[in-house]
Amino acid sequence: MREGIAALLHSSIRGALTIRTTAAGLMPARLPEWTRSQFDGPMLALASEQCSGVRIALSTAARWIELEFTSTRLILGNTPQEMVPAVLGVTIDGRPHSAETSIDGRYRRGTNPNDLTLVPGRPTIARVDVGAGGREQDITLWLPNNASVEIHDIRADAQLLPAPQPDVPKWLHHGSSISHCAEADTPFGVWPVAASRELGLEITSLGLGSSAHLDQFVARTLRDNDADLISLKVGINIVGADSLKRRTFVSALHGFLDTIREGKPDTPILLISPITCPMLEDTAGPVEYDDGQQRYLATRRAEAGVPYTDDALTLRAVRALMSSIVEQRSERDGNLVYLDGTALFGPDDVDDLLDGIHPNSAGYRRIAARFVQSSVVVDWCSARLRHPTRRPIALQQGKR
Repeated sequence: MREGIAALLHSSIRGALTIRTTAAGLMPARLPEWTRSQFDGPMLALASEQCSGVRIALSTAARWIELEFTSTRLILGNTPQEMVPAVLGVTIDGRPHSAETSIDGRYRRGTNPNDLTLVPGRPTIARVDVGAGGREQDITLWLPNNASVEIHDIRADAQLLPAPQPDVPKWLHHGSSISHCAEADTPFGVWPVAASRELGLEITSLGLGSSAHLDQFVARTLRDNDADLISLKVGINIVGADSLKRRTFVSALHGFLDTIREGKPDTPILLISPITCPMLEDTAGPVEYDDGQQRYLATRRAEAGVPYTDDALTLRAVRALMSSIVEQRSERDGNLVYLDGTALFGPDDVDDLLDGIHPNSAGYRRIAARFVQSSVVVDWCSARLRHPTRRPIALQQGKR
């Protein structure tokens, strides 16, 4: 990659905490490089490299821009690869302009992250006609939410410059696949992205498919990176993988919050519990993916060799524990608030669950709309007003 292009991309990529140099270009990732030594298994690496919320923000008078990249998607089971395209979204001066789809790139196929087959593919050249005709515009290229992206080149018929950093609050969000939103039909459909555009926030999304387990390296990442607002949406992965029990969940969540507070003692934190998932409301995990039915199923614990105990977690139990923890901590932490995830996607919405766990595109759009309209979210945003040195939030004042 040409030196000037590399410098441009390093200055223009937003929503990523690492930009890795490869033999063929640059690869953004959403967790810092130092965290990789603490990953257990391949799934977290795959999720953190997928570009949910990652974008290239440019200012230019160009009439067209070409982005050359190779995407690598994750495709479960026997799903046809054309049903899981990589989509490049484009906004001009904050308004959606186009969505370019591609199935040219590589993809990994399998049902077990430890046993995936990599299928080769070719680079994509996405040409975007922006029609400026000599007028300077802010062009944002939103990278595919369901793929890692190795950027090889970017070119245009006029000079490309990094867009100015917006003077708006920075929002750091961490969650599971239901925040990662690999199933969304465009990068705009990722619900934290859609909500940030409505609220006028600069989003960095650490929504990591299958990987929201209250890991301390994620807590340290949230602690050490710039943020005016932090939100955490946890629980579904912990129940679905049966990775924590009641005893360890309570301690882990307290520790996660304590770590963030070491570096951000008064930053408003919104703790969001799981959305509705009927099979795990009153039944503990683990879950397995059934390729024939193309959906997740709660395994019979006896068959999995895991005895059922009162300490095992269900979603209903997790919500009660999260609410109780926030109530307990609120005596000394007035900037921590709780939002019940079923207020975003509840029992009446289950027809929009694609595979028993993940919403479809309509479901994600509904989550974003309800998030923006939530009085709890308004209070969370308004908590910043007690700190006059912080950037103001203009609620409902146009998409970005």
